[in-house]
Amino acid sequence: MKKTICCFIFIFIFTESFCAEDIVRRLNNLNKYLDQKKMTVTGFKYNARGKRDPFIPLVGLEQFLKSVEALTDQERESLPGLPSLTEMKNLFPFTLIGIVHSEGGKSLAIINDKILEKGDEVDGAKVLEIEQGSVRLSWKKKTISLSLKEEKILK
Repeated sequence: MKKTICCFIFIFIFTESFCAEDIVRRLNNLNKYLDQKKMTVTGFKYNARGKRDPFIPLVGLEQFLKSVEALTDQERESLPGLPSLTEMKNLFPFTLIGIVHSEGGKSLAIINDKILEKGDEVDGAKVLEIEQGSVRLSWKKKTISLSLKEEKILK
């Protein structure tokens, strides 16, 4: 009888430890499986600082730049993501200062403090046409039209 009880105790302990090892093994396998299937969610944050607003048409970009330049520093800081004046100048780096038309038909434009005529280049842009109040440039495979802020005709 003693032998039978010892056998039952031995079988019970052996089975119990085997079950515990089996449970531990299954839990480890389950953890490995879940780790493989776990999807890490990473957020993407887009920084629009220094980039143009895609909802503003390129045709009205010059008017937008004028309106933004009129903001005070305090108003600028209250608007999140608004580019600084330097960043805006990098987006649209041309300033038309003046246009001179001669009686002989030759026209000159002053852009970024440089005197230019049709065909000249300034900061990577080629002057296509100089008209009465505007200048057309070819820049980065685009045609840009610069207009004078205020037309003053001097004779």
